[in-house]
Amino acid sequence: MKSKSLHIVLVFCLICSYSCVNRSEKRFLLEADDKLNSQVVISNQGNYSAKYSLEFNGNHLYNIYDIMQEIKQDFEEKSDEPIELKAWRFVHNLSFTDVNIADVPVQNSPTLILNSLGGGLCGSRSAILTNILIAMGFKARSWCVEGHVVTEVFSNDKWQVLDPDYGVYFLNNSNEIASFFELCENPTWFDDTSRYVLVNYSEAVLLNVFMMDYAKMFATTEDNRRYNTGFDHFPNPDLEFVMPPGAKLVFPVKNSDRGVFYQNAKLSFVDNYCGAIKIPLVLDEIIGKGKVKINNHIYYIDGGLKNFEDFNIGFGEFEIIENLGIELFYFINPELFKIQSCNEIVLRGSNLNHITIDVECNNENEIFLPEYRNQVLEYVHVLLTDYSKNSNSGLFNSRDESLNYLCDSICSYEHNANDLSGIIDTTIIKDQALLNYLLQQMSYFLSTKCDCEDSLN
Repeated sequence: MKSKSLHIVLVFCLICSYSCVNRSEKRFLLEADDKLNSQVVISNQGNYSAKYSLEFNGNHLYNIYDIMQEIKQDFEEKSDEPIELKAWRFVHNLSFTDVNIADVPVQNSPTLILNSLGGGLCGSRSAILTNILIAMGFKARSWCVEGHVVTEVFSNDKWQVLDPDYGVYFLNNSNEIASFFELCENPTWFDDTSRYVLVNYSEAVLLNVFMMDYAKMFATTEDNRRYNTGFDHFPNPDLEFVMPPGAKLVFPVKNSDRGVFYQNAKLSFVDNYCGAIKIPLVLDEIIGKGKVKINNHIYYIDGGLKNFEDFNIGFGEFEIIENLGIELFYFINPELFKIQSCNEIVLRGSNLNHITIDVECNNENEIFLPEYRNQVLEYVHVLLTDYSKNSNSGLFNSRDESLNYLCDSICSYEHNANDLSGIIDTTIIKDQALLNYLLQQMSYFLSTKCDCEDSLN
């Protein structure tokens, strides 16, 4: 009996020893001279596939358990606010607002959004927070209020509304977080900015939230309703990357044309490589020529393929059957993989000896970054501050007043110069991509919010 036990222990030790020998950690410290126009290049220069988890400046891919642990750890290290507010900050800071690019049940998935897509409309961001809170043991739900969606969580014996999209919640008369029904019954509270609590406070962000017509949204109760936060429960994906020999993963390479801020990582191969591909990101586009299999469906590629049948499946099985220059483009969350001036990248896995990582300048594509939204808010805040001083009116006196001034300014430039660029001070905004984004936003604002004939009369 002892001999059999000893034999089992020896086999177990040999297995552990084999596993430990083949798995390793590789750490890279990389500088980016121009972090806004840089990209990371991970190359497998060996003869065997490398498998690894990726940690980027302290961030990594999450399953739902990892998300809860991250929030709990933040709470334990700094318990300055309830844990549900830590979850609210977590979702706001690691996602961004953009158009939905998948069916809602898919885009409500916390792991799919936070690991790969990165963004979505207010409904998706609220659903992510609601689903995380439910996984943490809270009672939580989402409400649709005339085109906007917020989360409500039950904590401290009362319901509390949290808006992860705008990063705000509101205080009631007891200085507690207001509930959905309190906000519906007290629309005048939204005129009092002292009731606003923001994730990232600045006068510019406060102005942006103030200009949202929350009073109208909540007070028109006839169209307020519960929002469906259900999502497709994919099996916990393997969150490790498998890089074939000679493969190269580059990010970010460009914005996906499905939205404004969605970003792509590109996976390329040596000539004629064929075989299974395992990348824990959502596939956006296939460029090149060849034949691939996605979840047992065969696709023939001749130039490119984007709107394939299996787009909404999230993390699926993928195989290259014939390769005549195929490149794969995946969604990668720019808030999770944000390039800094100094970057620490840690790989943990097997066959890492021939993995190299570099930071290169991206000269090919102009990339819009989610942080541009706040920079545009800062610029608009400067314009409105000048207006406030010149007209002797309070900056937060009236939403309509602020909107009318912006329309007057933009309409006058558009009318007199036929060119909106004249309204922008290029000594303040020097980044060309940011400048182009600001012009795009002003053009959109002009077409959807302003009646220039009234403004100029």
